[in-house]
Amino acid sequence: NYLYADEKTKAAVQLDELADHAAAFGDPSMQLRASFESAVLWQQLKRGELVPARIERVQSLLQSPAIPEADKEFVRARLK
Repeated sequence: NYLYADEKTKAAVQLDELADHAAAFGDPSMQLRASFESAVLWQQLKRGELVPARIERVQSLLQSPAIPEADKEFVRARLK
């Protein structure tokens, strides 16, 4: 909803929290998507210093056998 209200900062913060909760509760697919989308938003918001840690997490998660290939491909295609 934050994105529809053009509140990208709140959306990015919410996605960071979602990624953390997904990690805590063992949902690597959600952690992958939330981390990636958060990185995209922080980049759009010109907060480049926040992007590398999220992309590093994404790169690590792309190696996980617990994440379906379709989820990985979705992110890989957008990383290019």
